[in-house]
Amino acid sequence: MCADTQITWPESHKYYECKVYEHRTEAWTMVNTFSGDPEMAKVFNEKFDAAMALVGGPYVGQKIHDVIETVLGFFEGSNSFNMLCAVVIPNAEMRLFRTTGNLVREVDQYDYIGAGDSSLLRYLGSLLTECLGREFGSEYAYHLGCYFVLKAKVFIDGCGGDTTAIIVRPHGNIEVRNGDTYNTEQKFMWLEKSFRMAAAASFDCRVPDRNVDDLLGKMVEKLKQTHGEMKIRIPWNPKDHR
Repeated sequence: MCADTQITWPESHKYYECKVYEHRTEAWTMVNTFSGDPEMAKVFNEKFDAAMALVGGPYVGQKIHDVIETVLGFFEGSNSFNMLCAVVIPNAEMRLFRTTGNLVREVDQYDYIGAGDSSLLRYLGSLLTECLGREFGSEYAYHLGCYFVLKAKVFIDGCGGDTTAIIVRPHGNIEVRNGDTYNTEQKFMWLEKSFRMAAAASFDCRVPDRNVDDLLGKMVEKLKQTHGEMKIRIPWNPKDHR
C-alpha cells in the first residue's frame, strides 16, 4: 500500500500528512488509504473501528467487506471519495477492496485511486506487470507502488510530498517502509535518465559505438545491482503475492 502525503483543498491550500491508516487485532488486519475529503477519511476510520468492535468472530474477508460497506452507508457519500482497503485474516485470506462512494468491490492483483482513470498509470501498470501473470512478490509490489506514486507526483495535479509505503504480510503483520521510499525513487530517476541517454545515443549515428556501449553497460550494471539487492532482501515466495 503506497500513497503520497499531499492534502489539497480545491482553490484553497495544501498541507502534508499520512494518508494510510492501520487497523489490527490478533484476528484480522486492515490497512487502508484514501483519496478525497480527509475529514471523511478520519470519520470513516473512527466509525469502522467502532463497528468492528461490535462484530463477533469468526472473522472472514467478506465480513469485513460488509462492515466497510455498512459504514460507508452512513455517509451521504460522494463518488470523489475512494479507498483501497487491504484486509488480512492471518494465514487464511488476503483481499484487496476498492470503494467508490458507497460501493465496495474486490480488486484483482492491484489498483490505484486519486488519479482518475489515468492513462499514465494504466500504461505503466500493463507495461510492468504483463509478463508476470497473476503473482508477483512483495518486493516487486513495493517498487511498483513507489513508481506509480512517483509518476503521479510528477504528472498529476494534487499529488506530492513524501511517499508512505506499507507491506501487509500474510500473517497480518505490518512492515512500514517509509524510510526506503526516497532512495527507491532516486534509483528510478537514475534508471530513467540512463535509459533516456542510452536510447538517444543508440539512435544517433554521430555517437561512437564505444559511447553507446558505455551508456548501455552502466544501465545494465545498475539493473543487475538492483536485482541482486532484491534477492538478498527477501527471497521469492509464491504465497506472498498480494
